[in-house]
Amino acid sequence: MHAFHVEITLGALAYFFREDLKHTLSEELRIGILHHYNLTSTGMNTLADVWDDIQSKFGCCGVETYEDWYFIDAWPTARWVPDSCCLPAYYDYNCGKSRNTPIYLQGCYRQINNFFMKRLDLIGFIGIKIAVVQLYGLISSSLLLCTMKHRKLSNTYKSYS
Repeated sequence: MHAFHVEITLGALAYFFREDLKHTLSEELRIGILHHYNLTSTGMNTLADVWDDIQSKFGCCGVETYEDWYFIDAWPTARWVPDSCCLPAYYDYNCGKSRNTPIYLQGCYRQINNFFMKRLDLIGFIGIKIAVVQLYGLISSSLLLCTMKHRKLSNTYKSYS
């Protein structure tokens, strides 16, 4: 019963605060680029790998615009972008350091937000379906318990219809 209340509460909070979630997403993406992007990190799924993958798949650069990459902690004195910002036809090693290479101009925030919002609707729909099934199970089990208790206390079975 408590899990049902928690699910309903969390679902309602996510729905009502979705605008705040959008702002938080934008700010966290910007902070990630500015302070945590590191080309020298090793291993799988580093922040640089994740950003390269996002920018390549969505055809975008930066959070709001490609200028979000200028003067970040990874290159504090340069106006560069990662190589994944370069248009596919012009992609080459260090193409993001050249000012003549065509790059994606629009930022990734809108595409990322739309990607999550489309899936959030589906997740919300599935969550409502699960909540309805749980509520049906709760009511059914309560009725079964009451029927069994009544049958145990009396020798005759009485139908409630």
